[in-house]
Amino acid sequence: MKMLLGCLLCAMVLAACGQDTPPKEEQPMRVEDTFAGDLIQQKEKITDQAQKQVESRMPELNREIDQASGEQPSEPQD
Repeated sequence: MKMLLGCLLCAMVLAACGQDTPPKEEQPMRVEDTFAGDLIQQKEKITDQAQKQVESRMPELNREIDQASGEQPSEPQD
């Protein structure tokens, strides 16, 4: 009986001595790799197109403002 209790006690002590390090957590997926990836790329593309339109239209708008105010056309600003 003492032998059985001793073995049981040893088994319980060894079972309590689990791993010290926690298991590694999986890294979350990148947003680009999920269902929303296409939406993000589309949003970036639209933003780039809008910025290009602003940059290409700005000199023309400045010229029209100068003409409307009666001033000489200014030098293009690059």
